[in-house]
Amino acid sequence: MLDETRPLLATVELEPIDPTRLRSIQGSDVWETVKGKRNRIAIGYPRCLHEVIPSEGGMLNGDDLTNFPANRHAFFRLNLALTLLPDVSCRFRSADFIIDFRQAATNQRLPLVLRLRPMEQTSHKVVVEEKQDNMKLSLSEPTFKVVGTELGKSHIRREEVERIMVNMECFGIRTQHAGWRFRLTDSQEIPLSSTDLEALIVLPPNTQVTAQFSVVAEIDVLSRLDKWLTWAFKRKNEAVAQYSYEFPSEQK
Repeated sequence: MLDETRPLLATVELEPIDPTRLRSIQGSDVWETVKGKRNRIAIGYPRCLHEVIPSEGGMLNGDDLTNFPANRHAFFRLNLALTLLPDVSCRFRSADFIIDFRQAATNQRLPLVLRLRPMEQTSHKVVVEEKQDNMKLSLSEPTFKVVGTELGKSHIRREEVERIMVNMECFGIRTQHAGWRFRLTDSQEIPLSSTDLEALIVLPPNTQVTAQFSVVAEIDVLSRLDKWLTWAFKRKNEAVAQYSYEFPSEQK
């Protein structure tokens, strides 16, 4: 867990991307609705832990030391936190939280994002649909059930299907550009926090590097017509450099 007394590394305000595809009067109204929204993303200040030997709860394992000998490499675990702050009548549909070391590379290989945790988070959701049909059905399976109920000459077919929903998955393991993708279509209009993100970084010993953090988000905005519109958002001020974090602060 992150130290809650630490300040936020960055609070990024987002604005919608490129209105040029909107040509009609109705499109202009939509743009005004979307443009007025100020969605934000808060990146918690990372915690940096030096990992030397494999241990319970750690991220370093024996294969890492075989592939990256300890006399020529150093391993650090970054504990990260991300909070998505939707505006009123907005909700995050997806968000990519990216760690980028490409500008900090001391050679073609290092630093490297060796491992991310969690790799994936899923949830189970039961979807129920009712359809009118002309015949009566009765079928039972472990995760699929159809029940027919007679109504005059027609029937109501009720389906219950258990689905596995992927809420988050990682990408870019063993590269210099990696992170997590969140899918939050069913999220509420409330802040959404993830405080258990961890990345294992390998770099040359006695070297300080800079991690660049960025977030790319897709946001649903409720229009004046009571319809959810999906819109891509970017940083409000692109002239400002991406938020960065230098680590380790000192080598022991």
